[in-house]
Amino acid sequence: MVAWYFLVAISAALMSASTIVEKFALKAEHASAYSSDATLLIAVISLILIPFANFHITLWEVALIYIMSLTSTTTYLLTARTYKHADVSAASPIISTLPPIFTVLLAFLFLHEGLYISQYLFIGALAVLAYLLLFKKSKDAKVKYFERGLYINYLFVTTLLMAVGAILTKYILSLGVSIITLFVIIGLSVAFNMFIYMTIKYGGIKEMGRNLAKHPLPLITTSSLALGYRLTYYAAASVAFISLVSPLRQSINIVVVVLAGAIIFKESDVVRKIVISMMMFACVYFIINPITL
Repeated sequence: MVAWYFLVAISAALMSASTIVEKFALKAEHASAYSSDATLLIAVISLILIPFANFHITLWEVALIYIMSLTSTTTYLLTARTYKHADVSAASPIISTLPPIFTVLLAFLFLHEGLYISQYLFIGALAVLAYLLLFKKSKDAKVKYFERGLYINYLFVTTLLMAVGAILTKYILSLGVSIITLFVIIGLSVAFNMFIYMTIKYGGIKEMGRNLAKHPLPLITTSSLALGYRLTYYAAASVAFISLVSPLRQSINIVVVVLAGAIIFKESDVVRKIVISMMMFACVYFIINPITL
């Protein structure tokens, strides 16, 4: 059987590739339209996987999975909006770093995954580095990587919901729900949630499918990558502490996406963001491998 940390590495690499493709796609599409079309394609993939799922689960488990789908839907929309209106090399490290902080704390409270003192210290260091990555003070003005302060609020709500989703993932898998079953129900539920959202705010299912015809390649690519990074993530979370899986996955994502932002998108203040991201990576490493005295 493949070791859990290899599964995490594969998941992180696929997620990074999805993020980069998404950033390209959002130059031509609205965030909500892109998210709705991507969830629609993932729902189609979920339907194909139904024969491999096991639906002998309780109503409690179904309810938990649907709650998890609500957090996924919200983070999907907020993440797309953030990537559209922010430097990917600034937004992605925050989205990748803060959820593990919240996840580790929530895992301690609800899953009884204990930590060493050194791990708490490095979590605090991550919080400081995250702030430094968001803002840089200069003599002229505060340099911002976001078009409006609203997207900073989106960012922090998104990271907290991601952590809640991680805790629910671990708990649901611990109840015995298979990773294929979880993927199928989540995929269909998120598509349903997105349909409701698009119907209320836009034009419903017609609006959801309209952009797919215009930009099929990036949407098909990100949806296919989502299949890979979700299944490998669920597989790792089913056999290891979520407080280990989440930081490792996100730290690898940080390095890949920040380097992509520097090379591909030619974003501003890149050297500083890379240095801070590497420092975040070091902190996450010591969270996973604590210093014990």
